[in-house]
Parts: sequence; C-alpha cells; structure tokens
Amino acid sequence: MKDHYVGDINDYRKYGLLRLLSGHGALSTAVCWMLTAGDGRGDGEKTAYLRQPEKYRARDPELFDRLHDLVVLRNARDVQAIEQAGVLPGAKFQSALLADDPEARRRYMDDFLTLAKGCDLVFFDPDNGIEVKSVPLGRKDSAKYLYWAELKRAFAAGASVLIYQHFPREERASYVAKLARKVTNRTGAGTVYAFSSAHVLFLLVVQETHARALDEAAERVRSAWGGEFRVTIHSKSATPDTGGLEGQWSSSGGAGAEPRARLLSEFQALHTGPPEWAWPYAPSIPCIGTEYAVGSGLLVYASAENLAWMHGTAIPERFTSARACDRYRAVYEDEGRHSDRFFPIVGMAPVEDGGLLAAALFIAGKLGLPTADAPRALLETLAVTNGCKFSIRSGTNQDYIDKPDKLAESLPFVVAELAALRPAVTLVPRSLWQQPLLAAAMRGASPRTRYIDVPQFNATVVNCQRAMTDCHAHGLALRERLQATPLGEWMRHLVGFREENAWRYIAWLDGNMGV
Repeated sequence: MKDHYVGDINDYRKYGLLRLLSGHGALSTAVCWMLTAGDGRGDGEKTAYLRQPEKYRARDPELFDRLHDLVVLRNARDVQAIEQAGVLPGAKFQSALLADDPEARRRYMDDFLTLAKGCDLVFFDPDNGIEVKSVPLGRKDSAKYLYWAELKRAFAAGASVLIYQHFPREERASYVAKLARKVTNRTGAGTVYAFSSAHVLFLLVVQETHARALDEAAERVRSAWGGEFRVTIHSKSATPDTGGLEGQWSSSGGAGAEPRARLLSEFQALHTGPPEWAWPYAPSIPCIGTEYAVGSGLLVYASAENLAWMHGTAIPERFTSARACDRYRAVYEDEGRHSDRFFPIVGMAPVEDGGLLAAALFIAGKLGLPTADAPRALLETLAVTNGCKFSIRSGTNQDYIDKPDKLAESLPFVVAELAALRPAVTLVPRSLWQQPLLAAAMRGASPRTRYIDVPQFNATVVNCQRAMTDCHAHGLALRERLQATPLGEWMRHLVGFREENAWRYIAWLDGNMGV
C-alpha cells in the first residue's frame, strides 16, 4: 500500500469488500497496510468515479461519501486519514512503513501479530501481492510482497486472512485457480474465496470457525457489488490429483473427482449473479458419481430445479454455504448416503422418488453401460442434474421451458457440464429436447453423445398419457419377466406410483428407444 493509492477506484472496492466481510465490525479486524514509500509513479489516480455518484455511490453510500470528502473536498490521501474517518469500524491498524531489511521486517510482523491477537479477520495490503521467486525476502522491493511464512503464521494464529493481489500478465481464471490451490496447500485451509475485480484480486483464506459468517458475507458482496467482483470459491481437494482444478466440496474421490473439480471452477467463473426473476442461488453442478467415467458414462437430466418449496421456510445451509455449487452431492453426502430410504436423497425429486434411476438402470442394461443392484451403487456410476439451472422465484412451481429468453440463462452451464462429462449416453426430458435452442447447444457441446429424449417419469404421464396406457399389456409382461431382477425390486419401491402403471413407462422405453 502507498498513501497516494488512497481513495482510488481499487481502494473503494477494497474497503467495500472489507466492510462486508467484517460485517461492519461484527468480525474484529486488523489491517496490515504494509505501507511503502511513494515512488513518483502515477498509480492511484483513478478517482474519477467519485464524480459519478449516480453510477458508483449505490455500492456503499456511506463509504462513497467518506471517500468523496477525503479525496475531492480535503485532498487527504493517506492511510491515517482512512483510519480516522471510520471507514473500517473498530479495526486495528499497523501503519508504520515497511522496509526491505529482513530483521526490521520480522519486528514489523511481530508487532502486527501482537496487535492482531484475537482478531477474527486479518487483511494484508502489499503493493504487489504474495511472494514471487524472483524477489526473495530481503532483496530490493521485497517490502511489496507478503511472504508465505507470514501468511501461514497469521492463519495459524486463528484469523481468517484477506490478501490483496496484483494480477500478472497471464490468463486470469487459471491464475486465480492456481494461486488459490497454492494457498490451500500452504495454509491447510479448507476454503479460499477469490474476489476478482477489473484490475486486482483479493484472496480470502477462511477459518472453519468463520465459515458461515463469511459465506453469508460473500453473498452480500455479490448482491451489493454486482459485476464489480467475480466471486469464485476454491477448496482443498480431497484427492491429490484433480488436474490442477479446484473446488471439490464433497468427500468423494475416484474417477468423478476430476470432472467435479473442473465443473466447480467453470460454474463459479460463469455465474456472475442470478437472473432477476430467479431464486438468488448459484446453479449446482451435477451430482457426479465416484465411478463416473468421462467419455463413457451415463448423464441423466431432470427438467428443472423447483425451489418453490422454500417459499416461507428457512433456507437450507447447502444453498448459502460454500457447497452451494455442488449442493446435489452435498445433500447426498450429508443425508442420502446414510438414509434408510430405498432411493438416495440428492435434492432432485425424480431421483429420490426412483423414476429416473429405474429408467437409467433399464437403459444402462440395454446399452451395456455399468449397472448395479442397489440405487446408491448405480448413482456412483452416473451424473444426474437438472436441465434448467435457475428456478422462478415464486411460492408455486412455475415452468419456463417454453420461454427461450429464460432458458438461455441456463445454456452456458449445460454446455460446460456436457463438455466436461462427455457422456456416452444422455437421458434428457422430451420437453427440454423439443426446444431447438437447447438441443442444438447440447449437440454442439458433446457431439459424440447419444441423446435419448424421454417423457418425464411421473404419475401424470404414466397414468394418463395415451402412449403409456397403450403400453399397459407390454408393461405387465415385462413386470412378470423382470420381477426377480434388481429392476423388479426397484419398481416395487417407486414413490407415488402404482407399480403396474409405472411398468408402462419401462415398456414405452423398451418399444421406443431403439435399443
């Protein structure tokens, strides 16, 4: 940090971020300015935003007004002015100049950690960011960097740590993922948030004790600052080799770990905020089984995630925590794996009621794909998800499959998951496949996939549709022939169906899938 940076656009974003992460003082905060002497450069002159209140003030009106007073009215551009203005309520500050000399630096950091003892959140504000190999500790300009040993020491003291980081000249998404991985490996932290702005990056290293508060704060950052920050979440992978990609929240590993990590990174990068008509939650990647095989697996789509059931109820933790982008797998890990239900809980009714899993078992057997005797074992060979990634915010379930403008919001995520999973076969609801926009995007994302469009497996369809009722006799014959097989047992456990009617659906598959 340099005094002449005070009040520029990056400074505005920095304080806005700190104010929300700290809960305006709810989490005790210590700031290590890592202040260095001015160098005569023109950095820090991006203050024109302070003369555009109609565009920028709404992000944080109180903060904007205080910076306007300091910079425009008083030309008070130094860190002491920030400290005295109450921009960061209740915060403690290390305001001394930081030198390159290693012994002086050691005393400086000792003093800061003594000052920060007991604080929940620590912020390091180096000129450049985390150390680089070309500038070892003690060399000229080393004061512009935070060194790994100092970061580890602050995190080990019990604080969550926020770090300013300058972007180097390389592709940003991969740089963020790579640096976040280094942070989790060096500190042992389970979670790192990355807040990327147009010019700089902030990394938040989360202590487990602060996880819920900081998860909620990150959502407030998304809401208040909109496109000013891209917020991504990175975690320490449960398996050692995920292809260099971050974000595996479940405890499962196996073959499914790599595509899960890749998709978490991609979904987090794609999601810049929910549509205004939707529930305000990020789309979830598919529930990817531990044995799912990229290039030869079976991907099963339900139609859409219906969140109308949350209207007027407490919002489950899986929608607001760091696990939101993998919430199907998260609910399976937390509840479905240990439930006494016959079909596993994953947060998707067509799976939990058994219909989609029964259809998947039948098709997998016909096509020579992996099968299993038990639903949980089959689930570990599949990827299951929803085709429409957002849910209309309402107290009733509302469909938008015939509204291309809304459907288009889901396309980047559908394309990403198909490109990553490259399924051999995909079961897709006919209502989705009949939308040309979606069908074309799916074919383009994974052209070698065999797409099988099927009616939705629900009571209305199997009980009432003429095409299904015409299959009644064939269904009874299949029931008789397959009753001693795993499929026969599964069909007896379907939720919400008369068994003989449900067999109509399997009979329809048998006669219409060309398999």
